[in-house]
Amino acid sequence: MSVLATGSTQVSEESCRISDEVLEDLLERGVSPAEVGQVHLTNGNALCFNETSQPSCCSAAMENVFEDQVEESLRQKLVQLMTDFEDSIQNHVDEFDHFVLFEIHGARRDVVLRLRKTFGILLSGTLDEVNTMYLNMAEYFSEGVITGEEIVVSFLESLYTQLTQQLFGRSTRRYIGCTLTIMNKTHPNFFTEKLNSLKSAVARPMLDFRAYSQSLRSIRKVFRRLKQMEITDECKKNIIRSTKCPYCRGLGQNLPPCPLLCTRVFEHCTHFSDGVFFDSLIGYIIAMSPIAQRVGLLDVLSVPVIISNAVLEFHYFWGRRRLQVEESCGESLYNSPEADVPVTEDEEDIPPSSGYRKFAKTLRTMNVLNNITQTILNHNYFCETSSPFSSPCWNGSHVSTSTVDHGSLIVASDAPPEILKEAKVLKRLAAKLRKLSTENGGSCGSREDKNDPSISEKGKGASGHTARPIM
Repeated sequence: MSVLATGSTQVSEESCRISDEVLEDLLERGVSPAEVGQVHLTNGNALCFNETSQPSCCSAAMENVFEDQVEESLRQKLVQLMTDFEDSIQNHVDEFDHFVLFEIHGARRDVVLRLRKTFGILLSGTLDEVNTMYLNMAEYFSEGVITGEEIVVSFLESLYTQLTQQLFGRSTRRYIGCTLTIMNKTHPNFFTEKLNSLKSAVARPMLDFRAYSQSLRSIRKVFRRLKQMEITDECKKNIIRSTKCPYCRGLGQNLPPCPLLCTRVFEHCTHFSDGVFFDSLIGYIIAMSPIAQRVGLLDVLSVPVIISNAVLEFHYFWGRRRLQVEESCGESLYNSPEADVPVTEDEEDIPPSSGYRKFAKTLRTMNVLNNITQTILNHNYFCETSSPFSSPCWNGSHVSTSTVDHGSLIVASDAPPEILKEAKVLKRLAAKLRKLSTENGGSCGSREDKNDPSISEKGKGASGHTARPIM
């Protein structure tokens, strides 16, 4: 370590001796008087050396005692910080998940009400198809078991099959295939148009909904693992120098480190606010931003309108082609296929999505996540005892009465290996998010991600499909 006194500072032998009050405190901690740092005068400047002849503020034995205290104290603070961060992220995850699932349920309800209003009575069987689609949407968001495109294709195919059966009373694959052939000849773009419009309203939003939710979970996992971060020896030495040297210098145990000194020491200890981890974390948040903006702008309430129009246009189309279908495919077995399916009271009582716009605005600006991560990036959280105007304070070499101190004697320590590892994880995740932001929807993530526990949450849904990790 560097010297404790500058060349311009005359320090007497008394400088490295402790006061009776501090000595009594040290004795209670098991430190013997013989272990207290010794003074050697060199060209009129005082240096404190330990038994190994290394510049220090205390003896080696005394530093060992302090190191144990420093490591335990810092670990407790780090664990508490990581826990608080995890809890804050989890609260945001829960809030966001509730928001999305509520929107999905509300959109399903609106489809039911809109179809009933349009047709007077709800077409029998159609409700099942609508329910299945929205269940698939919820399942995809929670489990990732089916892509957004698969949801839409499956829904439209089953919906039009169901409508054909209702209109003509025939459900064989051959009959339905025949009717679709006629549709393709007379209106070749009908299915494609409906597929694209519904896909744009469902697939991309669901992709972004799940991407944002999984991004939050991934960053939470990073900080959960950082709870196990080791405290480096250089970090412990710097903390001792900034907080314990006043003991050895006999300046009193309550002398706080100067504010800038304190923040610099802990900045170097954790590397949360500088270096590769800082860059990786900021890069990850920036990569999340386009997804958050789209989530805040897309309105899933457009889905009911698209579905209602698809059903209405289907009926209009077949109303004009009924004779042609019966001539080519066979007579209709139509027999009162309509049935009234009333909306239950609990569905009637569901309030409209009044909170959508407010929450969406918060998502677009990423205020919640920015506020949470700001706590991590702000290294002053360890220095609450040192007010910006602390005077007198310890600046690493002597007592300072200036509010502008530089702590220039503190040597930066290398980042812990855990920090470097998690920085790489964040970089990899950010790259996936940037790629995802340019995709048009569908499957999220690649197959090689399935075995990466740091970035995926796998599972099987009710449909039995294998989960496709979002990230």
